[in-house]
Amino acid sequence: MPASEFALSTRPATAWEERLHAVGVPCGRVNDSGAAIEYAAELGLDPVLDVGPGRMPQLRNPVTLTSASLVTPTPPPALGEHTDEVLAWLAADTADPLPPLRRADLPSPLQEAFR
Repeated sequence: MPASEFALSTRPATAWEERLHAVGVPCGRVNDSGAAIEYAAELGLDPVLDVGPGRMPQLRNPVTLTSASLVTPTPPPALGEHTDEVLAWLAADTADPLPPLRRADLPSPLQEAFR
């Protein structure tokens, strides 16, 4: 066993993390996914989004550009929820690259591009 590994084994990882941070050494524990989410929650980063009853929670984007919430989180579509609409759109005999109902949802510059 190398000397550094032996020395590190004498205390828990959290103790080494505290000691190293105290002297200005940036460090952190190596976590699995569950531990990383728990640690982010401990830091107040709110890593998980609740997207509705009966739906699996989703991971929140870790990058925050403003203190205001920009969008309300929504769950992903259920399996097959939009299959009929997508197949109808793909089978349509039209040169229009966008479904007609979606054109109105585009910002003005994109509306102009698709005219």
